[in-house]
Amino acid sequence: GGLFIVTQANLKQETRSMSLTRWLSERLGLSRIRELAARPASPRKRPTFRPTLEALEERWVLSTLTVLNNLDSGRGSLRADIAAAHNGDTIVFASTLVGGQTITLT
Repeated sequence: GGLFIVTQANLKQETRSMSLTRWLSERLGLSRIRELAARPASPRKRPTFRPTLEALEERWVLSTLTVLNNLDSGRGSLRADIAAAHNGDTIVFASTLVGGQTITLT
């Protein structure tokens, strides 16, 4: 057994589709299509928004730095907070640092 495909040799293909050009020519008239085709394409509009950069003055935000421990260096130490402080900043001591701590400035 095999598979056989039988076709007719003299089939006439019937087309019912219509090209866009033909459809337009029947609806609008051929002269109108030529007029539309000859018209130059309108230029694209450029976007009106153009971002720019502006230089801003340097600003410092006043900060409150908190001394968290009585170590001589490292994060949370008085030395680190003094080094990080700017003019006008406030340095406070954490409530856990009690007991008569004395700071002598030299």
